[in-house]
Amino acid sequence: MHKRDNKAEMNTAMKTLLITGAGGFLGGHLAKYFFESGWRVYGLGRSSCPVNTKPCLHRYHTGELPGDESKTFIDSIKPDVVIHAAGASLVSRSLAEPYEDFAATVPATMFLLEALQKSVPRAKLLYLSSAAVYGNPTELPVKETAEVKPLSPYGYHKYLCEILCREFNNVYGLQTSVLRIFSGYGEGLHKQVLWDVCEKLQQSQTLELFGTGDETRDFIHAEDIAAAALYCLNMPSPAMQTFNAGSGTATSIRRIAELLASHLRPDAKIRFNSETMSGYPIHWQASTDALRQTGYEPRVNLEAGISRYAAWYSAQRGAAMLSGVKSTGEMQTAPSRNFSVSPGLNG
Repeated sequence: MHKRDNKAEMNTAMKTLLITGAGGFLGGHLAKYFFESGWRVYGLGRSSCPVNTKPCLHRYHTGELPGDESKTFIDSIKPDVVIHAAGASLVSRSLAEPYEDFAATVPATMFLLEALQKSVPRAKLLYLSSAAVYGNPTELPVKETAEVKPLSPYGYHKYLCEILCREFNNVYGLQTSVLRIFSGYGEGLHKQVLWDVCEKLQQSQTLELFGTGDETRDFIHAEDIAAAALYCLNMPSPAMQTFNAGSGTATSIRRIAELLASHLRPDAKIRFNSETMSGYPIHWQASTDALRQTGYEPRVNLEAGISRYAAWYSAQRGAAMLSGVKSTGEMQTAPSRNFSVSPGLNG
C-alpha cells in the first residue's frame, strides 16, 4: 500500500473524479488509489468493469469515446477532475496498424476535451501520456523540456493528444496537465516486458529475448503513478504543466529478467539475440525534478515491485492451471519483445 500523506490528500474531500480507461490495468490502480484517498470515483471504459475495480467506483459506464452516451454520462456527473487513461497502448501494434492506433487515441481525446469545455469548463484534466514522445533522448536523465522526437506512431499520437490539451488550455482556458509515464508496471499488467518474461520463464528453462540486455528503462509501479497523478492535480496553475513519471533510475532489461527469474525460475538461462527493433528507444531515464518539487516521492522500489508482480503472476498462473485454461494475455512463441515503452492504458 502506498502511504498517503497530508499534502497529497489536500483538497480532496467530496471531489468527483472521472477515469477514462477505467477498465484497464492503470485505470484500476488509479480507481483504487483515489478511492482510498477519499474521492468519489466514476469510471468510463470500453469493456465491462473488472471485479476488483468495481468496489472502488461510485458508478461505471461502458461506452466509447467518441460516443453520445459517454457524453451524456459526463454531463450527468459533472466531474471536478478527469484522468484520461483511455487509448491505444502498444508500440508494436501502432507500427503494424498506425491508423488503428490513431483512431483509438486522438479522436477520443479531442471528443473528451470538447465535452468538458462545453459542459464542465471548470474541470481539471490530467492526460496520461508516455515517454515514447521523447524517442531516443540525447541526454539522460531526460527532462520535460527535451526535444520531442517520437520513434513510433504510438509516440506521435500521444504527442498529438498533448497538443490538443494545450490547445484547449490556451484557447478555452480549460485546466489541463500532462503526465509522461515511463515504463509503468504492476500487478494486473498482462502484456509488455514483465509479462512476456514471465510467460517465457514458464515455457522454457532458456529465456531468449531481443536486444543485448544492456538496454535500459525507467520502471515505475502503477501505485506510484497514481500517487504522482494526485500530486500533479494538486498543483494550481492556469497554464498547462507537463511532468515526467518515473523512478529516476535506469534499469537494464537484463536486470529485470534476472529479478523475475530469481522468483519464478532460479535455474533459468537468460540469452539475448542482439537483434534490434524499430520504434523502440535504447536507453531511458527520467528526470523527476519537476514532479518531486510538488512533494511527490516514489515509494515502491524496483525489487519490491518485481517481487509483488512475480507473486501476482504465480497466483494468476496457478488459478489458470486449476481451472484448466491458459492464463490471460497473449502467448508468444517468438522471442519476447523486451522493449516495453507503453504504460498499458487500455480500457
